[in-house]
Amino acid sequence: MLFEVFKQTHYTSISEIKFIGGNVLSYPYWDELVDELKKYFFKKSFFIDYRLLQFDPVKLEIFNNNDFFLTVLVDVSAIRERIENGKLPINQNFSYLFKISSIEEYEIAQSIIGQFQIEAKVIPFYDGTNLSFFETYIFQYLDDIVNTAWRKNDIFAHTILNTNHFGRFSILSNGKIYANVTSEPVGDMKSDNIKLLINQEMKLGNSWLLTRNKILPCRDCLYKYLCPSISHYETAIGKNNLCHVMQ
Repeated sequence: MLFEVFKQTHYTSISEIKFIGGNVLSYPYWDELVDELKKYFFKKSFFIDYRLLQFDPVKLEIFNNNDFFLTVLVDVSAIRERIENGKLPINQNFSYLFKISSIEEYEIAQSIIGQFQIEAKVIPFYDGTNLSFFETYIFQYLDDIVNTAWRKNDIFAHTILNTNHFGRFSILSNGKIYANVTSEPVGDMKSDNIKLLINQEMKLGNSWLLTRNKILPCRDCLYKYLCPSISHYETAIGKNNLCHVMQ
């Protein structure tokens, strides 16, 4: 099924394919997968939890290639100890993604990034209990909204499409295709053509075209096109407007 996905990219302008889920490096046909991917020009990105990463020099050598990228998903609660104990050797060819659920975890992540000089990003993680963290540090105030330096093209894009979901499909191991994994599938790799699904989502899509003027309370807000598009955070938190403007 994977190879069929790649073949269909010949008919699209796809720029990147991401592989995530369990230990992606333990895929039994790893060598065949790498050989096939080398035929294509899109970016190949792999994501793996730090607890599953095994330093196999042969498999990891591919990430010295400019077309292949590995991101290690890390948890700040244990990462420093694992690095210091040699259980997670730092490799400058990898990037690291810290999920943080509190300001304390953010500060720890910044400390680790600085100490070990690693290429890394931090992303807020909603765990169902840390709404106050999001309300304080993630939700926008009016000053944040009006002082964001959006380009005209960005504002225009917000009026017609969802810039978080647009152009992205997720394909699960069962072959189901999603424009947004929190919604119903839009197709199936076993029976559908990706090019046709792209056209369908661009015309009628409930995810790629989900703009703030289609939901409450944002559609009644003067600043709706100055906010980032709706994301998975809204779905997880159960609140459409991650701001302090429309209560």
